[in-house]
Amino acid sequence: MDPLEILARVLVHIPDTGHVTTRPFGWYANRPRGMRRQAEPDPAIAPPAIVPALRLASTEATRRWAALLSQIVEVDLLACPTCRGPVRIIPTLKLGARRPQ
Repeated sequence: MDPLEILARVLVHIPDTGHVTTRPFGWYANRPRGMRRQAEPDPAIAPPAIVPALRLASTEATRRWAALLSQIVEVDLLACPTCRGPVRIIPTLKLGARRPQ
């Protein structure tokens, strides 16, 4: 084969300047998408109903939030770091918000 012909065949696969070539692989490739579509459950079977969570009092929600966060950072967020007394949470004002009178 002529070297110029080999070079021409290789250069055909190089996109033009500014041309975007998309080669999907992984999640977006055709085969996995088809396999996911075949594995989808029957739409006649209804998914389980979503039950909304009960509305908690603000103090209870704060305690639960602090308990979950203390598991992550291993620090008691409702205790003062210096005296270990209870911490009082003070709400903050947002810019443009009006204060109650």
